[in-house]
Amino acid sequence: SHRAATSVGYSQAPVVVALNTQFRFQGGEPHRKFTICQFEVGYVDLKKAAADLSEREKGWGGSHTIIGSPQGQGSNLSIEEVVEVVRRHLLK
Repeated sequence: SHRAATSVGYSQAPVVVALNTQFRFQGGEPHRKFTICQFEVGYVDLKKAAADLSEREKGWGGSHTIIGSPQGQGSNLSIEEVVEVVRRHLLK
C-alpha cells in the first residue's frame, strides 16, 4: 500500500507485481488493486499479459511499461494467478 512500492520493487528486480489490498480509487472504498510494471520495455510483454488477465477478469489495461487491474473495483485474482501470467510473458 506504500506509494513507493514500485520503486522498492525495482530495487530487487526489473519487473514488479504489486498488490495493494487497500487501494482507493477517487476516494472510494478500499479494494484489491494490482499494478504490474517493468523498469523499461524489454523485460515482459505487458500488452499480452493484460490481454490474458482480461480473459480472466475484464478491464485490465495500461501501457508497454505499466498495467493494472480494473479501476474502481476489487480484483478477484490471486497473486499466484497474476504472477503466473506475467511469468509466461517474460522476454528475458
